[in-house]
Amino acid sequence: MQAYASTLGKDSNHVKLTSEKFNKNQVTTRKYLNMTSEEIESLNDLNEYKKRDKPSEVCEWLNIIYKMLRDGHKHENIYWYIMSKVFNGTDSRLRNAIICIAKNNFHKKIGRFHFRYAHKEGSIVIKRNDLLMEITAMNQKREPCKIIQDNLPLIEAKYPIVKTVREIFSDFYSAIMGDKIEKLDEFISKYEPKKDEEDERKSDSSISSFVNGLKKDIHPARNAISFPKSSGFVEGNNNKFKLIKRILYGRANLSNLFRKCYFCFLFKKTDFSLKNSFSLSK
Repeated sequence: MQAYASTLGKDSNHVKLTSEKFNKNQVTTRKYLNMTSEEIESLNDLNEYKKRDKPSEVCEWLNIIYKMLRDGHKHENIYWYIMSKVFNGTDSRLRNAIICIAKNNFHKKIGRFHFRYAHKEGSIVIKRNDLLMEITAMNQKREPCKIIQDNLPLIEAKYPIVKTVREIFSDFYSAIMGDKIEKLDEFISKYEPKKDEEDERKSDSSISSFVNGLKKDIHPARNAISFPKSSGFVEGNNNKFKLIKRILYGRANLSNLFRKCYFCFLFKKTDFSLKNSFSLSK
């Protein structure tokens, strides 16, 4: 390729003519023409690519997916059949395998998977968000969920991570909301990565990144514990102002932004009424 381009000369459009001669893209042709002799010789060496330690979990189910699609089974039924056979792969890989086989082999376009979860009669369903809210709720006025509290020991026995999250949050809450700085130091020493005496490397902790960030901002955290004053009121109002600004989507001017913010804070007054409120027509 370089020998042919040298016969054309640099003045002519040698890249375009060479790409047409060898039926290559102009970008690829220019790359080959600019290569040195050492780089050309290195192309003869085969690259050794890293092999996978083990095949993907979906590979052993590809034949079954193909046969079930060939027999006319719906993609939802194929999905649940494989999941019922103790499928060890991820949910997204299984869905993508079904979609790709249906598209490439049977010219079927599969959209979203519509699932209807059916639970056995008498089953107790606890959502993950409700469980997380229950184990991190520290408000004494809030009534606890009786269903979650009754089944919490069983959940923690089945999933130890739930107990770990509850203990970590409880320790941090008692340290940051208390009035003793020593508890904050105890929290850091308890959850920071420990250094093994035999091995100089530090062991990984479940919240090591959080502890390292807390150690960097240790002085503001200690001040929040030792001083009774807090900037929570100012930060709360600032957050509310920013939320109102996002609601307006930047389409209103400064005057309308002021009226919107002014109206949102009027209801906190004891003598608030719509008649005495700020007129938006002014």
